[in-house]
Amino acid sequence: MTSLLHDLLFDTRERCDHLRRELDSLEDRLPAHLLPFRDRWSQLVEGCRGRIESLLADPDLGDPRLASNLYISYKIVTQFLFEVEAGPLVVLARFQEGDLFLTRLLKQICREIGYPGPAPVGSMGSSQYYGALPNVDIVIVPPLEGFQLLGLADLYHELAHFVLRRNADKLVAPFHVRIDRVFNGLIEDARRRNATPGEIDSLETSRAAWKRSWHEEFVADMIATLWVGPAFGWANVRLCTNTSSNLFAGTTSHPADAARHRGVDLMLRRLGFGKDADRIDAWWQGLLDLVDKGIPNDFDLQYPPKLLQTLCDFLYVEVPRLGLVAWSARPTTDDPRIGSLLNQAWRLFRDSPAAFAEHERGLLESLHADLDIQT
Repeated sequence: MTSLLHDLLFDTRERCDHLRRELDSLEDRLPAHLLPFRDRWSQLVEGCRGRIESLLADPDLGDPRLASNLYISYKIVTQFLFEVEAGPLVVLARFQEGDLFLTRLLKQICREIGYPGPAPVGSMGSSQYYGALPNVDIVIVPPLEGFQLLGLADLYHELAHFVLRRNADKLVAPFHVRIDRVFNGLIEDARRRNATPGEIDSLETSRAAWKRSWHEEFVADMIATLWVGPAFGWANVRLCTNTSSNLFAGTTSHPADAARHRGVDLMLRRLGFGKDADRIDAWWQGLLDLVDKGIPNDFDLQYPPKLLQTLCDFLYVEVPRLGLVAWSARPTTDDPRIGSLLNQAWRLFRDSPAAFAEHERGLLESLHADLDIQT
């Protein structure tokens, strides 16, 4: 009688074959520049099939003492196949005109910011908001948001997640040292003034949240601001009005929107956009007036101002060292400038919100034409 793992390996081998056939069947439906992306995943799936064949041929497959180790190998393959099915296969199988526009837009943005390597593929198939899938080189946005200029600055935030993931040794590890340094100082101060155990526990909880996931969002926000300037600050406030239920409450994965606004504000001022930062902050204060909520007493303990400033100064120096181009340092060229366009869109909207829809239609038409020429 065969084992469970033995039987599952045959099922997974067939899954590999099916997935490979589905990817290969897209040959005539995709733009030519997407075929290398399709081919890459098809080849990786074939590699998974080879791994399954190796496991089936392993003489130790029937040894109960080694079953757990072999099962781990099986799980790695099946998890990867799931990512390919849920990411590249879905995106490519449903690829439409809007996805092509978004993919071209991402490609041009990547040119402008000095993004290393091929640009991610874009998909207007998100059921929530903008999202980055670094494992499969995909950026997703909602179906309509990709045609609204006021939100497109968030693409820079998603691209920053790719940069962060691929430069963890240069960005994450050094910043974790700074997180510990700041929180160690805060905890020492708390002990000197005989703070309650609850306050110290709260500091440790905040430290853990920063190191687990909060740093990623702050870094992505600040890098996006560095890349596209005030347009991201405006877009961030707009996003908060659309999606935030409590501006001062964070989650396990995302810090509070109010703290993220502070981070964006710091980077804008570091870049020399103080007047723009003042205008954006005034808009933010208008949002606070609408929700009528004060800052919690422990807010600065969760999001120490010193740590936010430290992160801003760190990224301002380190991001250009990766070859990435800061907004204030970008030279003028004849290429379509996505960053300039998004900042122009926000100026037009702020000058005359009622007339903006007409301006936006004209800007989008020009953008589509420019991207067609560029790609």
